[in-house]
Amino acid sequence: MTHPLPIFPLPNVLLYPGAVLPLHIFEPRFVSMIDDMLAADSDEFLLTLLKGDWELSYFEANPEIYDIGGLARVLQCSKDDSGSFNLLVSGCERVRLTEVDSSDKEYRLANYKILTETPIQDPEVSEKLRLALRDGLVDFADGSLMLAPKAKVGYLSDVLTVAMSLDMAEKQKIFEILDQEWRATAVLSHLNEHLDTRQNFSGEQGDPDLN
Repeated sequence: MTHPLPIFPLPNVLLYPGAVLPLHIFEPRFVSMIDDMLAADSDEFLLTLLKGDWELSYFEANPEIYDIGGLARVLQCSKDDSGSFNLLVSGCERVRLTEVDSSDKEYRLANYKILTETPIQDPEVSEKLRLALRDGLVDFADGSLMLAPKAKVGYLSDVLTVAMSLDMAEKQKIFEILDQEWRATAVLSHLNEHLDTRQNFSGEQGDPDLN
């Protein structure tokens, strides 16, 4: 049985299992959120993505959020001279928010359900996708990305989803796919489109002027 946790919404961040993310908390309501967590000796909150035209209602009301996000656990926490917090958090689980409650807090709370991913049953398919994702990430990052040799398909799919230059709504759509094979296939499809576009652009840039 889970207990309600604070919600920290962001416009451009997805927190996937295994991710480690630095956060600077400066907005008063979320500074209050961290203060309350520390007072309660709690180290977990829910990180979700803001939806649509969130800028229009961000300060006047509770902006709309996606109901699938990440469970964050605070690894490090420090407060600077301005009263802001610097956090280092890890992504623990994918979760679905339920029973969101704004009550008397400056920030929202929600119950949540931990989501279980569907693993790939065929080892050959899993290894083929894992290698394709690794190769794609290295190519995407021009060889500068460091990856654990045995990083799994789900994790690699998430890393690539976050790294790619996609619309955040599309990233969220991929993030919500619980079947690891389908998620890997979806992100590889976007990667191939990206690499094809980059190759075509490079070819056009390199064409000699025949006029």
